Amino acid sequence: MKYSFGNIQYYWPQQIVFDFYKNVINSPANIVYLGESVCSKRSELKNQHWLELAKDIQAAGKQPILSTMALLVSKAEILNIRRSIESGNLLVEANDMGAVHVAQELKLPFVAGQALNCYNAQTLLFLEKLGMTRWVVPVEIGFEKLNLILNELPHRTFEVEVMAYGHQALAYSSRCFTARHEGREKDKCERCCLNYPEGLNVNSQEDQQLFKFNGVQTQAGRCLNLRNNLPQLIELADILRINPEKPNCTNLLKEFIARIDTPDKFPPCPLPSNQSNGYWSQIAGIEIV
Repeated sequence: MKYSFGNIQYYWPQQIVFDFYKNVINSPANIVYLGESVCSKRSELKNQHWLELAKDIQAAGKQPILSTMALLVSKAEILNIRRSIESGNLLVEANDMGAVHVAQELKLPFVAGQALNCYNAQTLLFLEKLGMTRWVVPVEIGFEKLNLILNELPHRTFEVEVMAYGHQALAYSSRCFTARHEGREKDKCERCCLNYPEGLNVNSQEDQQLFKFNGVQTQAGRCLNLRNNLPQLIELADILRINPEKPNCTNLLKEFIARIDTPDKFPPCPLPSNQSNGYWSQIAGIEIV
């Protein structure tokens, strides 16, 4: 089993981002995802910053991977993806078919990110022919469905990566919900996502947290936590992914590794009310099993 940190989904100030990756470099993670995948206006770090961080991560014996945008809305964003892929000599996590097309043109391998929405063996075989070397499983696919898909692919050459912790991205929109919340136009947002470093909670009339707004991204209201489902996860997955929720989350990865290495010391225990694992059991994602 290998372990990864997904790229940062929220908008954090530059120094906090640097501090986060400094901690990650000293963590037991094998794979580290970099880059912006939610909104191109989040420009605290330029492309050169990401490439320099990638060199530091590689020097620490870890694999850096550059994540691309999940929703491309302009030619400039497509050109930026091409520049990133061409200049960095890095494996890319493609979160849009535009990035897959660029990687194929350049005859480069790629990781199929969650935002590609790959739900069946036929799609995976197609992407494998295009150069996919790793599949990050979409949030709605649980243990039974994943098992069925992989049984149809006995000769697969790609790795399987499953997100075990973090707020799941459910949808992307051309509208920015955070800007709308503050009464701003999207084109004049003044990067107000900086005011919400953990996203913007959205509650129902019954005061139940249903969603979390993160710019153009809508996340599940409850944080995914598969700590009680690790025996199933390690049966099917090659890589366990942690999505960073806060700048200092490396201890969380150590806890997951300890639960895998010494399961007798960590019997299943109830999840907090603000966490869930429903999708993994093929029921509503907000539910707790």
